[in-house]
Formats: sequence, C-alpha cells, structure tokens
Amino acid sequence: WSPMRRSQFAERRARYLNVPIDEMLGWTARSILAGEPVWFGCDVHRQSDVTLGIFDEGLIDFGKVLRLPDASHMDKRARLESGSSASSHAMLLVGVDLAPEEEGDREAADDGEGEGSASGGETARLARRVRKLRIENSWGDDTGDGGRYTMSAEWFRQNVFHVAVDRQFLPRKVVSKLRTLKPRPLVRWDPMASVGCARRERRGRPDAGAVGAAGRTSSGWRGPIVTDRPGSITNN
Repeated sequence: WSPMRRSQFAERRARYLNVPIDEMLGWTARSILAGEPVWFGCDVHRQSDVTLGIFDEGLIDFGKVLRLPDASHMDKRARLESGSSASSHAMLLVGVDLAPEEEGDREAADDGEGEGSASGGETARLARRVRKLRIENSWGDDTGDGGRYTMSAEWFRQNVFHVAVDRQFLPRKVVSKLRTLKPRPLVRWDPMASVGCARRERRGRPDAGAVGAAGRTSSGWRGPIVTDRPGSITNN
C-alpha cells in the first residue's frame, strides 16, 4: 500500500469529535499521568527545530530573520482554512511537566462529569498547569534528545489538531456524543484527513491499540480521536 492508501484505510476506522483545545490538553495530561501515552497529529514543521528537539511557539522570529510582514493576524483557524497549516505528522506524547499546584487548584472537583476519575473542573485546572510535554518520534536517535523532543503548552495549543485518548479520561457528555451523534464522513482532501489512526487487532482484541508514529501502541486503547478544529464544525 502507498502511504496515502494506508492513511485512507486508517481514516475509515477513526471517529473525530470537535472540542476546545484546552480540553484536549487536559485529557492528554491526565492520560500521560496515568501511564498512557497519547497519539497526536500536528503541523510538525511550524515553529520547531527537530535537530535541537524543540517545539515552541515563537521559536523563530520570521519578521527579524527574513524581514517578513507580521502574520500574527493569522490565528489557527485562518492558517487551517488558507492551507498554510495542517496536520502533517503523527507522534507520541509520553511525558508532561506541570507547574506547582496552586491553593485554588486543591479544591474538590465537581462530581459526575467524568466517565473515569476526571471531571470538567479538574481538566481545566490541569490544562492550566501544563508547561511542557515530552514527544517520542520515529525519525531516528540522531534528532532531538535521542529521538525525543520537548513541546511547550502553547505550541500544543497552536499546532496540535487531534489526539487519541482513552475514554476513561473523557467527561461523560463527550463520551455520550460519540455514542449518539451521527458522524459526517470526511472527504479525502479535508485537512483533518491527512493523518489517520489505525485500529488493529492484537491477540484477538479488536480494541487493542492506537498505533503512534513511534511504532508503539497505547495498551488497551478504546477511545475516540478528539480534534481541535477551529470554527463551528459539527461532529466529524
């Protein structure tokens, strides 16, 4: 199969749900803290240096280096709609660095919002505490720190488009939408269809894992792919 054929095959087995980016970040952090790596798709070439292993918004000042006009008016939605940004590569998030917990963050979370131990309040507080994330890639040990990179939380917000998270880390209302809403198939040229996530059988288990770019599987993965797609997009 060609890479495009593989991607199309994978996409037919993926279901997307459009959610705010900070919810994605909070669920991602919670999964990593529980020992579950998170597959994600991103615009890997924007504001990144794979040789140094740094993914940080503002890493390169194009205005000063290339004397280009300020493009700050182009937010994530504008970059996606104009074709200047899209999900171009998939990797695995394996670590997270959190800011110290503040006194207000120690309050008890609201009950009844999470299918597992997570609630909406907990997720929002956790997302605010994320400073950096650790990436595992498949481009060899001679890139970054032995094939691993560091991503800032702001880079995640601006350049990550979809993640695969076990449903135990999602609120009940999100899981309910996945069960009740009718998906709308993506056309092949849709920017969100450029990177897929295959579901494979392992030892007879149809929900065995989501395969990340680093060739690993998240053990027992049984969740959806959630996506941050700017704009008023229905369930994909």
